[in-house]
Amino acid sequence: MPAYKYYTKYSDQLENASNVARHKIFQSDTITKRELGGATVIGGLLDIFGEVVMDLSNVNFEIRKLKGKSERLARLIGNSLQRANSTYDALLYLTDFVSGMTDRFSVDTYRTLKGIST
Repeated sequence: MPAYKYYTKYSDQLENASNVARHKIFQSDTITKRELGGATVIGGLLDIFGEVVMDLSNVNFEIRKLKGKSERLARLIGNSLQRANSTYDALLYLTDFVSGMTDRFSVDTYRTLKGIST
């Protein structure tokens, strides 16, 4: 039985099309490279901005006490961190910030912060 919730007279054709797409499209080298690249960018951004969360916890979540790199990164994240009063809250705001980025913006931000481009 096909993996569809409802059986129709086209279920076999839909299952066949799904299998073709899964093997020919979604497992192509191009898609695989994009998925791996995306994971690298997202993970990299979370690592970079995660430093701010750790530094915030060290200053009892008083954002005005951040200095240096963390202060500058916090400015990039924006006002949402000002509402954080726990590591958990700060991580939620951080993941919301990163997940709200468009693909292009996230790649450009990652490259800039890693010194790959300006």
